[in-house]
Amino acid sequence: MSYPARSREANAVLDWLQQNRAFDEDGAAIGRLGSLGDIRVSYTRTDSSFALPASPGSNPPVPLPASGNPGDVITIESTSGGIHQSWTYEWRLNGRGSYAWILTSYLYQILPR
Repeated sequence: MSYPARSREANAVLDWLQQNRAFDEDGAAIGRLGSLGDIRVSYTRTDSSFALPASPGSNPPVPLPASGNPGDVITIESTSGGIHQSWTYEWRLNGRGSYAWILTSYLYQILPR
């Protein structure tokens, strides 16, 4: 859910953040809570009775560049039919001593109706 800055819901999140604020070793509060903009809240749960589609493996949904520089990251996102997916690849060593695009994150999300 997304809540506009200064809405009732955003103020409730801000209150919670202020009550649970972290401090650095000098006792100064961490973060600038007074300058927060819109608030986005997400909730994730595990449901073992729900079958996800097959894992994407290492095959990207679109062709990736033939090469990159170490540390380069590519993220591809798709939203259709109430499903959001994203794939994140990083150009790094592949375990065989050469560089390749390695899948580092995959998200499959059913969007609220």
